[in-house]
Amino acid sequence: MLKFARLLPTIEELVMLHFPRPAESEINQRLMEKFADPGVNAWLDRANNAMP
Repeated sequence: MLKFARLLPTIEELVMLHFPRPAESEINQRLMEKFADPGVNAWLDRANNAMP
């Protein structure tokens, strides 16, 4: 439960970026920032999906 509690603010942030319109590029940018913070090597694939 503790790990979920730490993820909840990120989940809320991503949901709010998606509403009221789909904002995939904004969400992907935020995910890439989140991955980079702890040093995760992530990239966007050809379909613009964030891949950790």
